[in-house]
Amino acid sequence: MYYVDMKALIIGGSGGIGSVIAFAYARAGYDVALTYYQNKEKADGAVRECKELGVSAEAIQIDVADDASVKALFADLGELDVLVFAVAEEKPLGVDEASYADWRKVTAPMIDGAFLCTHYAVPLLAKSDNPNIIYIPSTDGLRPDGDYIAYQTSEAALIATTIGNAKRLAKKYKIRVNAVCPGPTKTGLWDKAGGSTQKLWDDFAHNNPLGRVTEPEDVARACLALSEDSGRYLNGNFLYVNGQGGY
Repeated sequence: MYYVDMKALIIGGSGGIGSVIAFAYARAGYDVALTYYQNKEKADGAVRECKELGVSAEAIQIDVADDASVKALFADLGELDVLVFAVAEEKPLGVDEASYADWRKVTAPMIDGAFLCTHYAVPLLAKSDNPNIIYIPSTDGLRPDGDYIAYQTSEAALIATTIGNAKRLAKKYKIRVNAVCPGPTKTGLWDKAGGSTQKLWDDFAHNNPLGRVTEPEDVARACLALSEDSGRYLNGNFLYVNGQGGY
């Protein structure tokens, strides 16, 4: 199905899973806005790919953990039908190793960012005929081992955010809220955290019932399935995109 005059905003959409989600919405006919923090070149590249699919697209620089920055983004946006929050930060540190600065570097964009983006998106989404919010918490939020304490706590917070907002926002504004929960997905985030090796990915694939790891395209298709729900009744759901379901 091709959607005209619909707009999707991908928070953290300049690279990794976020950019692939942006491309998926563009292919479906949505106009797309995506945000980035520092890498303008990568964001501009993602915008060009979206425009090549025949839709309007723009990249907007924001600090997702800064109230004024996020407020300005939504004040200028005009209209919105789908908000996808695809921000992630990692530091491979336990509570005994991490400083408060380490903790805030991860939790501020993920927890504060999810709150701020949702808060300012609600008035715009409430005007849509089919408003949707989709969060992207990994399954680490369900089975933390403590080795990435800030990241795993942030993912758990996104899970709680999904549940609470699905109940409140659907009742007050008919905004549907769902989550897509990927398994291990090979993106630059793993390299940034220093945890990516070929053996690691081979082991993940070997231990998965379907014999492979999650691809960004798997996550993007799941987001579209939730927001384009023809019955418009999917709300408060967790769609596990990991080849083996929930834990």
